[in-house]
Formats: sequence, C-alpha cells, structure tokens
Amino acid sequence: MIKKSSKYLFFSRYKRVLQASNIKKIDEIEQLIKNNEDSLAMLKNAELQDEKQIDRFRKIVNEIYLSTFALDNYELSSEQHERLLSIALSHTPREGGEGVYIARYMLGVEINTNDNPNVQFAKGPGKAEPAEMLTTFPNPVTDNLCLSFNKAIEGGFVINVYNYAGLSVLTQTVSQTEAQHYLNVSKLTNGIYFFTVKTNTNTFKGKFTVIK
Repeated sequence: MIKKSSKYLFFSRYKRVLQASNIKKIDEIEQLIKNNEDSLAMLKNAELQDEKQIDRFRKIVNEIYLSTFALDNYELSSEQHERLLSIALSHTPREGGEGVYIARYMLGVEINTNDNPNVQFAKGPGKAEPAEMLTTFPNPVTDNLCLSFNKAIEGGFVINVYNYAGLSVLTQTVSQTEAQHYLNVSKLTNGIYFFTVKTNTNTFKGKFTVIK
C-alpha cells in the first residue's frame, strides 16, 4: 500500500516532469519557427500537454499564429479573433503566461495597466488603403530596416517591434512627415521579429528576420 505522502510526492514529481516537458517543447517550437520550419512546428505544437492554463493558451496562440502570421497572412477569422481576444483581455501575463503577450500582439491590443487593463485597439481597420501602402527591405536585415510608404505620411507614425513571445523590444515615434524611414535594429539579436506601424488612419503589420 502506498502512503498518502508517497502518493503526493509522486504526483508532485509527475507534474514537474510534465511542466519541464512542455517547456522543452515550447523552446523547440520557437526554434522551429525561427528556422521557418512551420510544418514541424505545427506537429510539435499538437504534442503539447495542455492541462495547465498557461500551456493551453500557448498552444492556442501557436496554432493560430502558424496558420496565419507565419504565412504572412495577417487577416484573422472571426473564430480566431474571438479565441485570441478571450486570452488577451481575460487574463494578465502572470496568469496566462507568454500566450497573453502573443495574443495581444496579434490583435493589436494595447494594455495600459497590468491589473486593470484599459484596452485600446489600434486605429484604423488594420488593413492599408490602396493609397497608403508600406514595403520593408532588406529582409533579412543586419543593421537598418527601411520602411517605405508609397506616399508621405502626414502627422508621422509609431513603430513597435516585438519578439516571438509578443514582448515589445523596440519602439520609435516619428513625428515628422516622411515617406521613407530607416529603423535601426542593430541591437536586436538574431531571430524573427514582428512589427506594427500605426499612422493616423491605418495600422500595418509585418515581420522581418535579423541575421548578423
């Protein structure tokens, strides 16, 4: 007969093994994404144990990301939008882990405070009008990423750069009217990054890779 204390000890060790296993798998998935091996990343993501809320959220956002943003498709279906929204707004990062950050990035949601979020959605429909388009180059980039609009942007714009975990790593405000802007990314480490460019009328989303 196994003593109660022994059962508890076994269960605690089992939980730690599961958690460690998930951490390892999440690290592997991130590396596969950085290497643009999206098919393998999707298979690994399907193997994640999602008993814990943090792991469940991460699995959901990975699944949505791999079927949209990873393919340079920034249009979310209504179902995908609702699933991300429930993660982004209903939980703090402390409760929901990195999945909350990723969901907020994908939705273009800004949270002003951690515990009592004042939610602001990015201005505009998140889709550029034909008269206002943005291209970026070079990609991969080493030092300076060129953001080129097909017309000068009146009133300036704000650039936000995020790593894969959805954490902001670079923010720059351009107050003057510009049609082309060079963003210095030399301090960023190698990897895949996402960006948003918010003008008075639109929000642009994209991604680039830093290789040194």
